[in-house]
Amino acid sequence: MHIYRQMLRYFVKCSKPTDKVSNDNTVAATKEWLEYIQAQRTGGTYRTYVSCVNNLKKYLDTRPSLRCLEQFNVTEALRYRDWLLKGKNRKKVKANQKKTADNNLVILWAFFNFCVSMRKMRANPIHEQPTGVQLFFNEKKPQIETYTRREYAGIIQHAPTDLSRKCRLLGASGLRIDELAHLEFSDIDRRRGWLHVRTKVTHDGIRWTPKDKTDRKLPLNAELRAVIDELIAEAGGESVGYIFPGRPGPYRAKNLARSTLLELKSLAAITGIPAKKLTSHNFRRYFVSQCADCGIDILCVMEWVGHDDWEMVRRYYRLRDQHAQEAMHRFTTGSPEQNGETQGHHTSFSDPERPFGEYLGNAPEHEKREGQKQRAQATKTKGLALCGAE
Repeated sequence: MHIYRQMLRYFVKCSKPTDKVSNDNTVAATKEWLEYIQAQRTGGTYRTYVSCVNNLKKYLDTRPSLRCLEQFNVTEALRYRDWLLKGKNRKKVKANQKKTADNNLVILWAFFNFCVSMRKMRANPIHEQPTGVQLFFNEKKPQIETYTRREYAGIIQHAPTDLSRKCRLLGASGLRIDELAHLEFSDIDRRRGWLHVRTKVTHDGIRWTPKDKTDRKLPLNAELRAVIDELIAEAGGESVGYIFPGRPGPYRAKNLARSTLLELKSLAAITGIPAKKLTSHNFRRYFVSQCADCGIDILCVMEWVGHDDWEMVRRYYRLRDQHAQEAMHRFTTGSPEQNGETQGHHTSFSDPERPFGEYLGNAPEHEKREGQKQRAQATKTKGLALCGAE
């Protein structure tokens, strides 16, 4: 595994389009690539990649002349995508959905990147497309919006107690649903104030590893403590086993993730939130967005949510439409007229029904002094304290 990493780092820096390449057989190259993936990724991810590679092999069987890597170009990639969508020349195999077909191309993109880095081919034929994009080839990817505060409050209000606690814990921690499914009371250090996400053997003998294969911890905030205290009280004070047990069995975690998703979708009518938006992963986006709204350093948030990719977190670390408009509402060029008007802006976080940045008239003097005092104190406690440093 370490040899592969060193080779990749070296060749990514040193390879040039004019360099000689081996132009290997495509099927042989996929075998080598899957060995690399198996060493780097979790078992579930590896199986997904194997499935996509099998699709590629089936396609290559229909194209006998397409044997070597350098023969694969953008036209061929589009033909492969069309084959995935329409199921051409495929016996007893259903055509793929558009999203599935484009996910296959994302993995093909990663495979070609590996081949370029190992000097098996000169250029990635679909290199113009960024990783992770599911709408390929000149199609605009729709912006993913996370929950607003009002939507989040509506979910918590209308969800059944067990689902509400799951949502609160996800929204206050940024955990993935699989991490929540494997979270045990032993992962919570209430005395020191930490929640641990780590490689472990669970109390029922399951060996589990986080998605990125790295352990991390995040400080317990007030909401996390409240949810954990409720769960312990409901368990009669016995803090043993999974936080959310679910239905026991070998597929317990997957069943919990699926049931949580179905319960969330059922809230669409009563909350007015589109069913497509109601996902467990959106609570992870909501957590990061709230961190952004609170001014928490992005590097600190990257550590909390378990991302070492700056770009991956930065796409979450954005102002939502609602907050962008509120920010512009507070904008001023500094002209005398505007200076006089903005003195009347007085924002209170204690009133959730009051729009942030609403013009409220001149604030009383004692409230102005109190606000200045709080801002001064906040400045002193900024920085590492936000990361939970002791």
